[in-house]
Amino acid sequence: MSVNTVYTLKVRSLLFFVFMIVVSISIPSYAMDVSLSWNNSYGATGYKVYYETLSSAPGSPYTGTGAIQGNSPVDAKNNNQCVLSGLSYGSYRFAVTAYNTYGESDYSDEVVLSADMKTAALPFSEDFESGTLAACWEVHSTGAGRIRVSPSDDLISGKYHLTMDSPYDRTYSLNELILTIDLNGRSGVILQFQHKEYRDENHVMPASFTGSSNSDGVAISADGTTWYKIKGLTSTDGITSGGSTFQVDLDAAVAAASISYNRTFKIKFQQYDNYSIAIDGFAFDNIYID
Repeated sequence: MSVNTVYTLKVRSLLFFVFMIVVSISIPSYAMDVSLSWNNSYGATGYKVYYETLSSAPGSPYTGTGAIQGNSPVDAKNNNQCVLSGLSYGSYRFAVTAYNTYGESDYSDEVVLSADMKTAALPFSEDFESGTLAACWEVHSTGAGRIRVSPSDDLISGKYHLTMDSPYDRTYSLNELILTIDLNGRSGVILQFQHKEYRDENHVMPASFTGSSNSDGVAISADGTTWYKIKGLTSTDGITSGGSTFQVDLDAAVAAASISYNRTFKIKFQQYDNYSIAIDGFAFDNIYID
């Protein structure tokens, strides 16, 4: 999915100058990255980019968090462009200011962008052969974490698989790949996936956790907050360097967790360790839900 919108913004100045800003916003297929650019302003020595979700509390303008580049405002310094990457899907507002030694301008006119997470439907199949992730997937990483649709070497079949690792040695990182799928009213649902490990150390996933857990496994959630392990991915769980195929009875897992299927049910595949492939890391392929 790709959306590009261009806006012309006029900044009301505290610096005794007025300038025009052009903001271009694009959304790649599996993560929300926002690219902003504007015309240079006479007298400005730098620019700040402000952002927040539309659901943010009124009275505290542009207090957004979550971008890899930092919380709002992000200092673009003397550049006339800025990328805010890693934002969760949703609705956001953006504004830009200019500054110099005399102070900072007022906010520009506001730009609003909405991008909703796509929801997968049954039967679901993902073999990663498109070379990219569909919009029903979210990716989250901490530290130096890296999630890529990569050329396959010896994992099962096909040209591509999905890999998780930490490209900077000795940097512990968590990688999460989250599928949102409509399972409302369904029964008899089975999850199947193929998995390969690259000498990854064991990090045992707890039976349940809130938000994130520095561990290896697959978890489910009805609300995206409380998660329940459905498959550990450690040496005692049967993972191998040659690749393994796993099946999970989701009906049984949902019953054990005392939750219910809904229209935005989530399944999370994750890996935690501190080296790159092939010292550490996971690969996933051929994910089926039916």
